[in-house]
Amino acid sequence: MDELIDVLTSFKHVSMVMRQIVDEAAKEVNLGAGQLFILQYLETAHCVNMTELLGHLRMSNASISILVDKLVKRNLVQRKYSEIDRRRVVLSLSDKGHDMLRSVFAADAKLMQRLSELFTLPDGELEQLLRIHQHILLNSESGGTHFEC
Repeated sequence: MDELIDVLTSFKHVSMVMRQIVDEAAKEVNLGAGQLFILQYLETAHCVNMTELLGHLRMSNASISILVDKLVKRNLVQRKYSEIDRRRVVLSLSDKGHDMLRSVFAADAKLMQRLSELFTLPDGELEQLLRIHQHILLNSESGGTHFEC
């Protein structure tokens, strides 16, 4: 049982450090971390609706709406009607949003340098860490704690 508490504490501390690093990077481009996460998700998922975004980011509907509105006002995100179903409003990155993400996540960007320092591990351990995290997420789905990733 003590090991589980140690793991929980460790996850919490690592998460706090990572959040601080992301917060600093987001502030450099005048965004919040939540907005940066939205931009990053939209880059990989392309056109999604608000419900899909809610499922992935696990934020409240009100929070996501406010963050997306701000991103739309800054021309980083576009809202448009789906070409397949005109009732469906989808979100996608604008060219300006793509450019901002490229600058934040560039190999020489401060964020990536800080993350590289944080995750400097012996050969193979970063891949092992990722596999462990994926296994934990699979366990959460089978145990009734289902999170969309």
